Amino acid sequence: MLNWCTMYFGDMHEVINSGRKPQDIDWTMFTYGGLCGALPWLVMFYEIWAAPATAEIPWWVWLAVGEYIVLFNCFPYVLV
Repeated sequence: MLNWCTMYFGDMHEVINSGRKPQDIDWTMFTYGGLCGALPWLVMFYEIWAAPATAEIPWWVWLAVGEYIVLFNCFPYVLV
């Protein structure tokens, strides 16, 4: 549901701000989508932090987490 909310708020951001000048853009939907998108990140980092043996996590898991962070955070830059 959080993923759906994030996509919905992104779509609404595009619909509401279509044809507006940059200084007139309403960032409310972007903010709501960012808040919905932040919750899974918080849970993921809590689980990594609370794991009893992070040294036993394979290297490719860390690579996937890093890739996920980079790719996920490219979207706000493109939107702005």
